[in-house]
Amino acid sequence: MIINEYLRDQKQIFRDLLAATVLELDRYPDILKGEFVFGANETVLSFRNCGKGFLPLVIARAVLPEAEGEKADGHMSDLYPMEALLTADVFELHSFHDGKTTALKYEKSELVELGVYPDWSTPEGLLIHLEWSYSLAEEQILKARDVTSAMRRLFSGKAPLPKMRWRPTVWFNGERVMY
Repeated sequence: MIINEYLRDQKQIFRDLLAATVLELDRYPDILKGEFVFGANETVLSFRNCGKGFLPLVIARAVLPEAEGEKADGHMSDLYPMEALLTADVFELHSFHDGKTTALKYEKSELVELGVYPDWSTPEGLLIHLEWSYSLAEEQILKARDVTSAMRRLFSGKAPLPKMRWRPTVWFNGERVMY
């Protein structure tokens, strides 16, 4: 199996997902305030935001085979690097949108779950969960200081991203991140 080098760096994946979240929040000013919840260790990265989430049909069109047995276009988002993440040892996407949860799971690049469930209690947004079958190098593992640094940079105006309208509460590995 070809190793996707992008998947070897949790910090870069985190920065890309955070940038996409900020761009989404800027694009849709009607998104309500919410929390960001992140978690990481040497074999896992989880990213939960409070954006719009993806429509179930958008996800289905991206991942379900077409009638001729070919894959659909694989494109889920203009903002989020979903296609680059699909080849992780385990890739899970939970999209909370308009009272529905769409769950998508790949293991070793094979689709193992795709379902849409009613869910009126979960705030809208995305939960992206990645797992590695090997341990990443220490310098590639996301740490609390990386999250703090990214959030400070975002609100200092030094990041080349739009300014957020509000400061989200941020959690990393169960601890609140003060930035």
